[in-house]
Amino acid sequence: MALAVAVLLGEGAALLVAKECPLGAFQRQAGDDVPMFELWFGPKVAPFAIPTLTVIAAGGLALVLARPRQGLAAPTPQPIAASLRVADTRLSGSSQRAAGRE
Repeated sequence: MALAVAVLLGEGAALLVAKECPLGAFQRQAGDDVPMFELWFGPKVAPFAIPTLTVIAAGGLALVLARPRQGLAAPTPQPIAASLRVADTRLSGSSQRAAGRE
């Protein structure tokens, strides 16, 4: 989870520094002058892509930060022998009923 948060914050910082998609320079060097979001969403909606995705990412980060902290301790395992005994009594009871012994 910490890695995902770090990547999101890094992407946000890159957007703030570049004032546009950081990959836009590579796209222009490749000879494509149409911005990526304009290709995906069209020219009318593209200007709203970064602000909208920023709000969505910030909301996700807020939810991660607001969730209760869980300990690192693993749940206490149930002994296998007890599980098998319970399963065995259930199976033997159903086989006796099927044979008409009860």
